[in-house]
Amino acid sequence: MGLNFLLSLPAWQELEKAIKSGRKSLRLSGLGGSSLPFFLASLLGRLDRPIIFIEPQRRSLVSLAEEINNYSKCLKLNKKVEILPSLGDDPYADIPPSLEVISLRLKVLNQLRLGKIDLLLTNLPGLLKPVPARNELKELFLELEVDQPIDRDWLIQKLRQFGLAEVDLVTSAGEFAWRGGIVDVFSPWMASPLRIELGAEKIISLREFDLASQRSLRRINSIVVPALREWPATEDFLDSWKKRAGEIWPGLSFDDRNFPFISSEVSLSAFYLATIVREKFQSVLALMPEALIIFNEITQVETEWVEWLEGLEREYESALKEKRIPVLSPREIFLREELNRIKRDALVIQDFETEEERQTISFSFQAVPRFQNQIPFFLDYLKKLQEEREQCFLCLSQPGLRERMMALLAEKNIPARGSDDLHDWPRQGEIILWSAAISHGFACPSARFYLFGERDVLTEERVLVSRPGRRPVISHFQDLQAGDYVVHNDYGIGLFAGLVRLQIDGINREFMEIHYRDGDKLYVPVEDLKLVQRYTPVGPALPPLDKLGTQSWEKTKERTRKAVEKLARDLLELYARRKATPGYSFSPGGFWEEEFEKTFPYEETEDQLKSIQEVKKDMESPSPMDRLLCGDVGFGKTEVAMRAAFKAVMDGKQVAVLCPTTVLASQHLKTFRQRMALFPVRIEALTRLQSRKEQARILEDLKKGLVDIVIGTHRLLSKDVKFRDLGLLIIDEEQRFGVRQKEKIKKLKASIDVLTMTATPIPRTLNMSLCGLMDISLIETPPKDRLAIHTVVSPFNTKLIASAIRQELARGGQVYYVHNQIEDIDQVAEMIQRLVPEAKPVVIHGQMSSLQLERRMMDFINQKYNVLVSTTIIENGIDIPLVNTLIVDLADRFGLSQLYQLRGRVGRSSRQAYAYFLVPPFYELTPQARERLKALKEFSELGSGFRLAARDLEIRGAGNLLGPQQHGLMEAVGFDYFMQLLDQAVRQLKGEEIEESKCEINLRVDIRIPEDYIPQMNLRLNFYKRLSSLQNLEEMELMRQEMEDRFGSLPPTVINLITYGGIKYLAEKLKIKSLDRVGYRLLINWPFPGEDKFKKLINLLKKRSGSFSPQGIATIPLKENDEGGLLSETLTILRELFY
Repeated sequence: MGLNFLLSLPAWQELEKAIKSGRKSLRLSGLGGSSLPFFLASLLGRLDRPIIFIEPQRRSLVSLAEEINNYSKCLKLNKKVEILPSLGDDPYADIPPSLEVISLRLKVLNQLRLGKIDLLLTNLPGLLKPVPARNELKELFLELEVDQPIDRDWLIQKLRQFGLAEVDLVTSAGEFAWRGGIVDVFSPWMASPLRIELGAEKIISLREFDLASQRSLRRINSIVVPALREWPATEDFLDSWKKRAGEIWPGLSFDDRNFPFISSEVSLSAFYLATIVREKFQSVLALMPEALIIFNEITQVETEWVEWLEGLEREYESALKEKRIPVLSPREIFLREELNRIKRDALVIQDFETEEERQTISFSFQAVPRFQNQIPFFLDYLKKLQEEREQCFLCLSQPGLRERMMALLAEKNIPARGSDDLHDWPRQGEIILWSAAISHGFACPSARFYLFGERDVLTEERVLVSRPGRRPVISHFQDLQAGDYVVHNDYGIGLFAGLVRLQIDGINREFMEIHYRDGDKLYVPVEDLKLVQRYTPVGPALPPLDKLGTQSWEKTKERTRKAVEKLARDLLELYARRKATPGYSFSPGGFWEEEFEKTFPYEETEDQLKSIQEVKKDMESPSPMDRLLCGDVGFGKTEVAMRAAFKAVMDGKQVAVLCPTTVLASQHLKTFRQRMALFPVRIEALTRLQSRKEQARILEDLKKGLVDIVIGTHRLLSKDVKFRDLGLLIIDEEQRFGVRQKEKIKKLKASIDVLTMTATPIPRTLNMSLCGLMDISLIETPPKDRLAIHTVVSPFNTKLIASAIRQELARGGQVYYVHNQIEDIDQVAEMIQRLVPEAKPVVIHGQMSSLQLERRMMDFINQKYNVLVSTTIIENGIDIPLVNTLIVDLADRFGLSQLYQLRGRVGRSSRQAYAYFLVPPFYELTPQARERLKALKEFSELGSGFRLAARDLEIRGAGNLLGPQQHGLMEAVGFDYFMQLLDQAVRQLKGEEIEESKCEINLRVDIRIPEDYIPQMNLRLNFYKRLSSLQNLEEMELMRQEMEDRFGSLPPTVINLITYGGIKYLAEKLKIKSLDRVGYRLLINWPFPGEDKFKKLINLLKKRSGSFSPQGIATIPLKENDEGGLLSETLTILRELFY
């Protein structure tokens, strides 16, 4: 029977009969607890008509859909559940709607077009907004398939009409780019962007490609690309709209500046203004005429609707006063008459009587208790239910969790059985553990049925973040602009002026132009760009320009090189000393460790698994571990630390977790206890939140070895803290401790294993350089299922603030409001209270006592408050999954890296996160602030703002790692060049050969990337830089494939350039001084070839009838007569000499 017990209930049978007979105006009661998604999934399985389910506005449609889908899987149903959310809280807002919301709504319209919706979840603002009529829906979707005849210009125009943003390089959803016969599109419906290759007026191929590398992943045969609009953006529609608008608002003329449908970022108001062409729109209800309409909590639905409309009426009146035309009244926006038509006959779920008389069918579902990791209480409750002969089921999604729970039930002598069949029924009073992802369960006492979901017993919240899975393979030349500082290895710091074309020996060549002091200019051939780095500043001061023809740069370089060599030597000695110290060797993982790993409810990321293996290997070695674990908040560092802690406890050792603040310690305590709830591990905290009596008890038990893991602040470093057998120290954000505390930590570190965690990133290049000098684990891959943070830059607007806060509170979330001026921060909190009466704001800032600050922060985490009004001290490392809206006031006064860090505080759960950056009216901004805001608007995942901000943080991370004394050196030569020198010094210390040979090459061939092939200067620079810095010949072939994949068939000059890159690589590896071509002869100046290579050269000269001059110049005749052939032949000659 299992979940099908519902079908045997009299109330269910009566309901089925009533629906089939066409009975209307029914009321259902008693659907308590979390039985609603189960009830809807069961109803879906029994009906042969679609359902429209209308929720109150403040309920989450996404989480309800997720639960229904989970039950549908359990019941083996193949039904389509779609979400039709409201476009936004404010139809008069001047901001674009969320891409995720548009995407969901367009999915519904597409399924309506195809007639494939079984259950539509919506609310009244979502349902009653008119949508395009059935015969117009086809204009909102572009169906593409291989071999389909299509014109490139028509396709580009269509994508513009669809509202996709036209960019040089696709980096996030809702964008498209084109070059030649290639069009890249990133539909919000796709996990990866799409590359459309066109030729001969048809589609040659459709390929998904990787955002990070921009390389193709897989071929597909067909795709549907949705518009990001809810109107058919055809000439016919736009003409009809202008005509109708002229009738409604006579005298109002439209041009490109005020026409609401021109820009790719149209505002919310445009989505409603479009509907004035009534003949092209209709209601969703008209598109689903057969649907069964169900209202959940109809009284609440109607109350919220009326209150919302009243607010919109006030907004409309103020818009009229401000002469914001064109504007529509709420009556003109929504199909309000439809509500009166449907609610009379609808099925209503409500526990108490409604105004209309309705026949009531009563169920008896109830909530089950929530145990919040209190496993002993849960087991006792199950035992009691079992004794009363109730039928009990527990849903757990992970096999490891089920195995551990089975073991705990066996210890309590509670019979239990695992099952994958959700129609299974207990035999002889046993508990059934179902394999299913059900979060919250319910009870039906009349059927003696009790279902417990995973979150009813365990309370761990999944944490996700919004960041790209891998760092992009894009050099910093990607963002290089004229006027930016660069460093040439031989000539020093100058200003980049652009790419210029000069004619040398009758051949057009491209050069990078760099300006130095006193008007000096340097032209660097693009094939030598590996000698040029972007100058990344370490502090706010700009560097002085070097002067060509002087020794100033050489002196600076030599001074830095010596200091870097000393740093590398010190690091090597420290590492060797540490490895020679004897420590405790932990035993290899046993049964309990395996069980603990199995209970991890999510799939580990690749980086996590690698870090876990590295930590285990360190712990099992005889030397004490001293490993740095680096990764952003939410990327899974804590899980790695908990695995290490569990391993130590299983060996009878104690663990100390040291945190810089009480808030962070409290959060770790909660996480550790949740994760280890099913295991006999005692975890305590030692902070000032514990009373003296509690502290004394914990200290005594710690000394006796009764406490396994203690988590605390610097209180752990006090003299009265004694361990029975401390084996592992975990330090979170060590750089935030004071000097005295760091000294104490150093003493504590002496002979035990230490794992240090930091959320400040360090550069990957630095990590690779220090390999063998430091033990570093990097976690760069975020968990799956992240959602991009919807970022809005807007002039300060109280209506927008109220709307954003109300929207977050409506889904049970919390808000960060950042206001960086202490003098009036309390007034901001009062303003929020006035704008949103249901808000509970709390203020924190740096001038508060640390105790007061911690208490307020803890109260916010414990949800006593729902809006945190704060200066920029929102703590790094604190993880509050319910905070998914960030509002930053006076955002123009912040640096990009600060805004990037602040934005990283939200988007840590599976919910859509929002970041609002509020600024003064645009005309009041300084030019610098305007530039910063422009970068902010491009704050996409791989956009330039993101990269620059991330770079700033990496520099900080490098400073933390290498020490503050390196700061001046980094500033003198730039961060990138400093890293290059450090890498060379370390490799020399390790005995590796450092190759600094340069080869002058003049083969008199055209090696340009034509502008009509890659028009964007930055992209050309990027490829020039990469081709001049090849690490092996395989890279040459990969570059050829990449360019063909991204930009289409290679022009002859680009093929030349790629071959030239290979020639340069081999020539410098062979230490050839120069390569010259005179007519059809190749001249090789090779003073020191070495014995083996010299033999190869002599043999080659014999084979090719070459000659060797007394000056050491080898001359080899060339057989080919075109540029491409001559280069290929030269590459072949060098291959013969090299291999």
